[in-house]
Amino acid sequence: MLVQPERDLAVQRSPNAGARVSRSRREVLLLIPFGGRYIGKEKQMTQITEQDARQMFAVANSRNVDKVVEQFSEDATFQIPSMEKAIQGKQAIRDFFTGTFEAFPDWTNDITEVYVSGNETVAVNSIRGTHTGPLKGTDGKPIAPTHKRFVQDEMTRVVLDEKGRVLSLRSYGNPAELYRQLGLSK
Repeated sequence: MLVQPERDLAVQRSPNAGARVSRSRREVLLLIPFGGRYIGKEKQMTQITEQDARQMFAVANSRNVDKVVEQFSEDATFQIPSMEKAIQGKQAIRDFFTGTFEAFPDWTNDITEVYVSGNETVAVNSIRGTHTGPLKGTDGKPIAPTHKRFVQDEMTRVVLDEKGRVLSLRSYGNPAELYRQLGLSK
């Protein structure tokens, strides 16, 4: 489908223009620039509610790695404040949560606010726990338990794929404060 930008673009930007709504999915029109024209393409998008988003975060509090990883797509990306770059894929995400739950057996994610729009969620949250198990440092070297508690305030953005699985999870926070609380920096 070719769209004339000067004629049709404003119509396509309208929130409901050309969108067909069903119970759990919405078809949206994507406009792709192509040689001065726009090519329209329909794509399925998962709709998420605040309750769905809160439940997704609550699964992590179970500290059941299988259930946590089950929520992610095969090629999902995952990044928290202490990571320089995102990790990708279910196995890397599994390894992360396995190590995290071993290092912090009381790890908990507290959600303060949840904002949803289409297939995206932004949560204002805090992570807390006590460092009582082995922890792998960013350099790959083990860090002995400090037995100190931490609270990390974050904002987390989650994007779902067309099957309702997490395609991207990125948390923003202050890793320096986390390291200070654990006694790993001054």
